Amino acid sequence: MRKFAYVFLLVLLLVLFVSCAKEPPEIPEKAIQGSTELISANADIEDAEIIVEDDEITFYIVPAEGFDVSLDRLREVAVDYVKLLGGYVATEEIPGPSEESYGGIYDYYDVEIIIEGERGTVLDKGTMEKDEKQIQWHD
Repeated sequence: MRKFAYVFLLVLLLVLFVSCAKEPPEIPEKAIQGSTELISANADIEDAEIIVEDDEITFYIVPAEGFDVSLDRLREVAVDYVKLLGGYVATEEIPGPSEESYGGIYDYYDVEIIIEGERGTVLDKGTMEKDEKQIQWHD
């Protein structure tokens, strides 16, 4: 009887653990397009794109040619892009961006930011794992 109780308790804990796993909410195409249109209107940006695959969101930014845009400025624009998407997908259950957060959607998705130069050269890359609060930049 005692062995049965241990097995039952183990199975119950496994079921609870599996059922509590966070399923990432779907990101509407309208949110991706709206964020991209707004960030692309920036004079420092030539092209921008968001790709969502499984539980990762990748932001691509290409600076405008002929402009001498600093890396710090490009990072600011990238953070704005991340916050724009966070604002577009905000709901009552998923908070929008704030001073301390890029938005609640990033509790469900890993983030990768690629700032590309000529011919696809990576100028800078940023990453943020689920539930992290800051983007880590990798020069």
